[in-house]
Amino acid sequence: MKKDSLWVELELETGASPEKVWQALTRPELTEKYMYGCQFHSSLALGDDVAWVRFDDQGNEITEVKGIVIACVPNKILHLILFHNKGLSEDTSELIFSIEPKADQAILKIQQGDFFHFDNSVEVYKKTLEGWNFVKKDLIATCKASP
Repeated sequence: MKKDSLWVELELETGASPEKVWQALTRPELTEKYMYGCQFHSSLALGDDVAWVRFDDQGNEITEVKGIVIACVPNKILHLILFHNKGLSEDTSELIFSIEPKADQAILKIQQGDFFHFDNSVEVYKKTLEGWNFVKKDLIATCKASP
């Protein structure tokens, strides 16, 4: 990363195959298990929309995060642009999931940033890192348990 940049980076040993990790990242019924109750929705075609949505007690759909796909190679990489503040500001970040086989499991690398140009860059960086650290245990468990 560049000197003037602010990226969250995590590398997780998943204990699962690249295919299972991919399913955990992209199947709505699986993302719901670790991503704050949100389902991931996208066709995964380049330029298409992505959304993490949840349902309230009355069954109403609430979109928590929106974005677009800028690169997708199944079982290897998913690269997204995310719109912060539910798209009400011009702040965007990139979210990159990279899956690499290593021995008998896949390593999942999560990169999200660049928060350097946000007005509250350090706060957004810390909150994002805290969020990924909060879900990583459940994400790994979901990878291992995915069909």
